[in-house]
Amino acid sequence: MAKDKSKIVIGFQFCNIKIDPYKESSGTNSSSIFRDIAKDIYEKKLKKEVKFFDRNKDNKNADPRYIGILQLRIDAMTSTVSGRMALLLEKNPVLLKDNYDIDHISQLEDRKFAQITHFVVNYSGNRPIAILEKNQSGARMSDLEYILRHYGKHLAIGKFCQIKPYMDKVSDEMINKITHVDFIDVQYFRVKRTP
Repeated sequence: MAKDKSKIVIGFQFCNIKIDPYKESSGTNSSSIFRDIAKDIYEKKLKKEVKFFDRNKDNKNADPRYIGILQLRIDAMTSTVSGRMALLLEKNPVLLKDNYDIDHISQLEDRKFAQITHFVVNYSGNRPIAILEKNQSGARMSDLEYILRHYGKHLAIGKFCQIKPYMDKVSDEMINKITHVDFIDVQYFRVKRTP
C-alpha cells in the first residue's frame, strides 16, 4: 500500500496538570500556580535566559537528557499558554548522499541539534488541561512534568506536579461520538458547545 505523501499525521496527548501548592492556602489551585510558572519562564525568555535541565543527572548509567522550554506565548484573553519544548541531542546527525555514503555534519561551532515538541495549555479551570504533540524522539509529557516541578519548587509555589493523560490516542470513532460540539479550535484550545 502506497503512502499518501499529501498527509501528515501528528499524534497528540490530552492530559490534565495537577500542581500541589507549596504552602496550603485558599485561592491557590493548579491553574494559578501553572500561570505563575509560565509567567516566570516567559520573563526569563525575554531576558534571553533559557534553562535546560539534565533529567538523568542523578543516574550515572544513563546518557544526559537535556530538556527545556524554548518558546512560550501567554494569551490572557483565552487563558492559554502555547510553547515549544526541546530535547537537546548529544550526537550529531548524519546525512546520506545519493550513493548512500554517510556524510557527517561538522563545523557546528556552538550549535546544538534539538527535537521540538509543541504544546498548548488551557488554564481557565481549576486544573490546567494540556495538549502535547506526541514526539517519540523528542521531549515527552514526563519532561514537561519535570520542568514544571522544578520551577514550582524554585519559586516556592508548587511542591509536586503530576500530569495524567486522559487517553493515549483519539480515534475517528471517538470523534464521531462527540456530540453538542460545533468545533474545536486547536490554536486556542477552546471548545464551543451547542445547547
